[in-house]
Amino acid sequence: MTKLRERKGFTLVELIVTLAILGIILSISLINITSWREHFEYKRMCDQAEVFFDAANKKLTDYSASSYIDEYISGLYGTHIIHTFSFNGEQTVFIYADYASLDTDGGKIINELCGDYIYDTQTWENGAYAIEFTRNGKMLAAFYSERESDLSAFFGAPGRDPMSMTEADLEEHSIGYYRISG
Repeated sequence: MTKLRERKGFTLVELIVTLAILGIILSISLINITSWREHFEYKRMCDQAEVFFDAANKKLTDYSASSYIDEYISGLYGTHIIHTFSFNGEQTVFIYADYASLDTDGGKIINELCGDYIYDTQTWENGAYAIEFTRNGKMLAAFYSERESDLSAFFGAPGRDPMSMTEADLEEHSIGYYRISG
């Protein structure tokens, strides 16, 4: 008996099954890549927050060493950007600013505290930042986000204490942070 047709390729069904499998694998990998990318951006913002934390901590340490800290913090209370909270029984100072408000009270204060130590202009131009410290000049936390609306909405809620926020809350809102534990 002779063969009517010699098989030299794939059938249509085999091609469709192969493409369906590849489509499923691609969709799973895209979900993972997107999730990884968001987490990487969050970690990068945490690194930026650490830069602000270290810079403000250095300046506050300089002020403490020169006995200027009391006068400096007393002068902050004349500004409208200050929010106060309590952390382990100590009153804290919380200051917020964004890239568009460096000429406002909050922007001037953060620039004064961090400007000598942050040289990357993109850090200043692309984000919103907040710092919190005690009345004796001990840094507690720094926050950074490249989504200014997330940071202002998140901390703009009445009574929302920055030190009580969980990492999950901050990551969900794309807010990088660096803070002391306690």
